[in-house]
Amino acid sequence: MRDGRIHDAETDPFVLPDGRAVQEQVLDGASGAWVRLAPLRGVDAAHPVLADVDLSRCLFTGTVHLDQVRLEGACSFETVPPGVHWR
Repeated sequence: MRDGRIHDAETDPFVLPDGRAVQEQVLDGASGAWVRLAPLRGVDAAHPVLADVDLSRCLFTGTVHLDQVRLEGACSFETVPPGVHWR
């Protein structure tokens, strides 16, 4: 929301610090294009929907309501760390 009005996320272009609009067409279909999520340490993660996100470097320590996060598409995680395994 800017100027007290709600803007549609699809119609407003991303703007560089110098005021120029980012030409998103060059990013469409770029090889290696993947969304990554920043750490969610200590946040309230109630009701987000994550689709096709790389979660391999995301830390969830102290995050509440993780049971309400919905994952869709191809979300990837880091491998399980080695450690003690109980049988």
